[in-house]
Amino acid sequence: MGTLESAFCVDEILPAAVDRRIASARKALKRAATTRREARANRLIARAAKLAGVASGLATKAETTGAISPPCAQSVEGALGNVESLAKQLLKGL
Repeated sequence: MGTLESAFCVDEILPAAVDRRIASARKALKRAATTRREARANRLIARAAKLAGVASGLATKAETTGAISPPCAQSVEGALGNVESLAKQLLKGL
């Protein structure tokens, strides 16, 4: 399992919408790491950042509806927030 999953709650199942966004963000980051064109890498990193933000929002909504516990939602939001901010820093060249 990767870094994103290790931050999530072990005893709970995340909603499918959150899982899909995480998988798409991971795929975009993997593609960005292997591309030779900087412009394409930047687009893929920006896409991953956006997907992480959307997944974080969906996790918040899942907490509100009771689909996941508040500690699990906080863990997910924290991990995805870190992914989003790191991706934005990469785009700025920091």
